[in-house]
Amino acid sequence: MHEGPLSITKSDLPQLIKILNQVFRSDGGDMARDYPRHLSLDNREMVRIIKDGGQIVSHVATSIRPVSLGGIQTSVAGIGAVASLPEARGKGYASALMADAVERSVAAGADIMLISGDEGIYKRMHAVECGKYFEVCIEKETVKAIHTSFETVQFVHSNLEDIVRLRQELSTRYLLPLEDIEALFHCKWVMDKPSEWWVVKDNDQVIGFGVTHEDGSDIHLLDWVGPCEAFVEIVSLCLNHLDGERLIYITPDLTTLPAEWRNSVRRVVPFEGTVLVIQAERLLQRARAFIEERIGMNTWGRIYFQAEAQKIVFQFENETASFDNGGELAHLFFGQIEGDIISEKTSDGSHLRKLLKKIFPIPLVWYGLGYV
Repeated sequence: MHEGPLSITKSDLPQLIKILNQVFRSDGGDMARDYPRHLSLDNREMVRIIKDGGQIVSHVATSIRPVSLGGIQTSVAGIGAVASLPEARGKGYASALMADAVERSVAAGADIMLISGDEGIYKRMHAVECGKYFEVCIEKETVKAIHTSFETVQFVHSNLEDIVRLRQELSTRYLLPLEDIEALFHCKWVMDKPSEWWVVKDNDQVIGFGVTHEDGSDIHLLDWVGPCEAFVEIVSLCLNHLDGERLIYITPDLTTLPAEWRNSVRRVVPFEGTVLVIQAERLLQRARAFIEERIGMNTWGRIYFQAEAQKIVFQFENETASFDNGGELAHLFFGQIEGDIISEKTSDGSHLRKLLKKIFPIPLVWYGLGYV
């Protein structure tokens, strides 16, 4: 007979890590090392398991993190390392754990769930691909010799406070505690990939921070913060000193790149994983100042709405539009590459359509250092 969902105990952790290594690190590696804050006793209340016969058979871990979305202060629930042993699959354990994760995440203050995957179990919960990000590909052969007055050096522990300072300049970011950044630096595992950490210096001042991953002749810039002139220096590092043939970087905002590279977009991609809005009413409340900035207090006050955890009905004048689950709400809040849910839900030329399109989409974080 099964037990759970349960939070892990100290005695459970070795068995859990062994299972996760079997599922995710069959070629070698250690999930506990790669995710030191996500899969730890410090996060034990959100590391949930189901046992059968006293043995762990299914697992879901959640990390609750505050974020700033264009200045909107909210929290996200990061879901990662979802696993069930073969003999436990098809019994509804993972679904029970995911439902448990939603309930506990809402109670912990999270309004959005970010899931590192697109499996059927998530889609049955209505989780969707959403958001629009630009995948920039800068070919070495297209770049002339780069000369800057800056210097790129490997990140060292004393740079931690510099990175916090730089990240706080971003309006859309994970608000990671210093301990998380430090743990990630020590394990050197970002976006589920081994990584190298760098800082760009102008004399002795740190002005840029980047995380790279080498994949053959491709250099992936997994996380970046810094001005355009510092980005030139990180490109020089990747294409000259690391001997990459191309630099690949995903960004929500092309204006952070020098003008000459803004035409290097290879494709537009959604968020890396699937997304679910799990507390729409609270998210809308937290976004109120952001919305009023876009359409004005008086106009927002004339839009009537009813909001629940995973449903919002808007009404303006004689028209209503209903967004009926957490996936539809994710498309509303954060946009989508294919389709236009606002147009699907409203009449052509209506005032409600025009207002909703002025309000949405709002920015969504990219994983980078926040990946779990």
